[in-house]
Amino acid sequence: MKKITVQILCVCTLLFTFPSFSKGEEGKDEVVTQKSSNNYAHMVEMVARVLEIKDMDRSTLSESERDALKQELRLIKTEVNGSTKAEKAMYNNGGIYISVGALIIIILLLILIL
Repeated sequence: MKKITVQILCVCTLLFTFPSFSKGEEGKDEVVTQKSSNNYAHMVEMVARVLEIKDMDRSTLSESERDALKQELRLIKTEVNGSTKAEKAMYNNGGIYISVGALIIIILLLILIL
């Protein structure tokens, strides 16, 4: 009985620690390079716009124009940081991460149950 428990525990540990490579998409590299080149061009445009705003004489602008510039700069900042959840999920690739503490708790629970 103890041998079976150890075997089941080893199988569960292997299932949680080794990644699954079942998503074998062949044309994925081409899509990634195209996205990165488009992203690079967009970043260059944003940096040019920020430098243009920085060189502006903002003292001649009205309050509404200054507010519009502030909103534009905030939008550029969020795009550069990638703080939207959709963008973070896009780069995450759906991976599951288990911390060491959670892994120890799972192992202890399996030992107690079995």
